[in-house]
Amino acid sequence: MSAALECTPEQGGCIDATALWSEPPTGSLCILGDLVVTGRSAAELAVLQRVETIEGSLRIFDNPDLEVLPAFASLASIEGSLAISDNEDLAVIEGFPVLTAVEGELYLAENAALVEFTLGPGVAELAGLFVALNPKLMRIGGMPGLDRVNGDVRVEGHEAAQILELPALTAVFGDLAVNDNLVLTTLELPALTDVAGRCSLQRNAALASVSGLASLARADEVYIGDNALLSTIEWVSPLEFRRLAIRQNMRLERITLGEIATSAGEIVVAGNPMLQDIDGFSGLETVTRVEIRGNGGLRRITAFPALAEVLGELQLIDNPSLIGPESWFPALSAAGGLWIFRNLSLPPQLVDALTERLVVAGASRVGDNGGEDTVLDPCPWLEDGICDADWGWNGRGTGLCVADQKDCAAP
Repeated sequence: MSAALECTPEQGGCIDATALWSEPPTGSLCILGDLVVTGRSAAELAVLQRVETIEGSLRIFDNPDLEVLPAFASLASIEGSLAISDNEDLAVIEGFPVLTAVEGELYLAENAALVEFTLGPGVAELAGLFVALNPKLMRIGGMPGLDRVNGDVRVEGHEAAQILELPALTAVFGDLAVNDNLVLTTLELPALTDVAGRCSLQRNAALASVSGLASLARADEVYIGDNALLSTIEWVSPLEFRRLAIRQNMRLERITLGEIATSAGEIVVAGNPMLQDIDGFSGLETVTRVEIRGNGGLRRITAFPALAEVLGELQLIDNPSLIGPESWFPALSAAGGLWIFRNLSLPPQLVDALTERLVVAGASRVGDNGGEDTVLDPCPWLEDGICDADWGWNGRGTGLCVADQKDCAAP
């Protein structure tokens, strides 16, 4: 560590944070402990131009008269976190042009007037990144050198932000959450390959494409839900995941994933009313579970050409327009369970052809597909914890049995 990062009270220019605002020494400064900037005017901030090192966190909050936060011209290191929040008139953060190290997280939140933020080019690593509830911020970026975040990245609750831009970010070692950004249209994370936790894109009402995440190769979970204008989901590069869930995207028409690892976890595609086709997933041979449910416009499942085994259940339920095609699941030979019902256009002979070549370890709940009226009495699946009557205490049942009282009654 350089001498500048080892300041002590005995060294010239190394002072306690409280002394900064009274009689600071001349020359360059390092701050012992946290530096709190609150209730300060623009004139009082001139002394910050001489600060080179902060041995704690830099916290800038509740400065009601501050409109522009000038660039910290000399600040090279923050050994804690950087937090800028609740500054009601702050419109511009000019940045930290020589800053190279922030050992904690960056927290930028609840700045009601903020329209411009710049961190600077030198910071390559953060412990966490939280940018939220800045209602006038139009572009979320200003971090061109940021390569990795060792915790979560959360970008949430913006009303004006149209672009999220982190061009150098390659790895997030926690969750990546981009949620509730009302006019966000563009994701620019072209270098991002790894998310160790959950990658979540939810309730971004103007987001039409996820092409800005095209390099994502590994994530524990990918959740894409309730994005009102999202029309396509496409990954060209290989993608590894434990769980992939795509839910309730009202205008989603097509899902195309390229080559997938040979094994994957759970895949859920549910409640996307305009979805027409699920394609791709080439290379995938084994999956834990597949659920394709309640996609009103879905006609074709041309995906999964190499899928040989579903370890848990294969569920195709409540897709009223689904017709196949005849070449669906061409390599599939085994499943832990098989649920194919209430697909009103799906030819029963196509279902029969699939079931005849599958080895199914568990229950096969099959019926009420095209032209069928399947009512089983007595119910063959009693006391398995799943309601097979029309309705149960917590919602719709499978509808395949006349009665299934023990499983459908409230516990």
